[in-house]
Amino acid sequence: MPSQSELIDIMTTVLAGWPDVRAVGLGGSLSRGPAPAFTDVDLFILIREKTLRSVQTQLHAAVIERWPVVAYVNRGAVDSMGHMQQFVFDDLTMLDTALLAAEESERFEFQRRTKVLFERDGAMSDILRTAGDFADIDEKQRLALLQHHHELFCVFAVVLAKSIRKRERWLAVHHLDRLRNCFFTIARLSMRSFTPLLRRGESGADNVLPAAVRERLRSYRADLDLRTVTQSALALVDAVRLFGIGETAMRVIGAAERAILHAREQLEQHT
Repeated sequence: MPSQSELIDIMTTVLAGWPDVRAVGLGGSLSRGPAPAFTDVDLFILIREKTLRSVQTQLHAAVIERWPVVAYVNRGAVDSMGHMQQFVFDDLTMLDTALLAAEESERFEFQRRTKVLFERDGAMSDILRTAGDFADIDEKQRLALLQHHHELFCVFAVVLAKSIRKRERWLAVHHLDRLRNCFFTIARLSMRSFTPLLRRGESGADNVLPAAVRERLRSYRADLDLRTVTQSALALVDAVRLFGIGETAMRVIGAAERAILHAREQLEQHT
């Protein structure tokens, strides 16, 4: 497999040669400079109207012809970042691509830090001039997103609890991962920060999650043992509460906790 920089250069050259591609941007950690090994390569690809299917097909062929792909996911139009295609290579690096037409750009979460790799007629630069971040959404939007993710958190907790009760370890671990991702979205929205875990300052990387939240998360482990999964889920529930959520959210999170506690009781009865 090529290095991250080689992968970016090759994909940019390939995409720039397609007339239906208007621009290519680099997102994620790599847009800010060098990143650790195995960091995902996140590409935003701006395309001409009504060319989505053909570009998706071209992109898939272009990648698998060049590199050993062990997993491929085509998520369609279900992601907030665009029409997603994900490629996992044999060294476990991942290429995430988000395809979108210019007329759709307002629906998706372009970040101001996106680095333009290629563009025709300033197509992506024009969008980035008005792009925002989590910090730029208004308070009404932030609260609506928080409510949505509190409810998602409850849903994931309930299906996790069902998996624990059925003693389905693999499903329980999967749902724990979904619960964890939802927790970090709640953290981001609560702290008005796109990346709350690490903030790079003059002294390096500082963990900016509140100390009390970090303490709750000490017991989080995504193991295959159902007891550990249950303990980790309860740690996430406790940590969410520390973000000062409102009364309605408290009821929702309380329902999530009750489902997990009930599952733990049944687990203990059968051991």
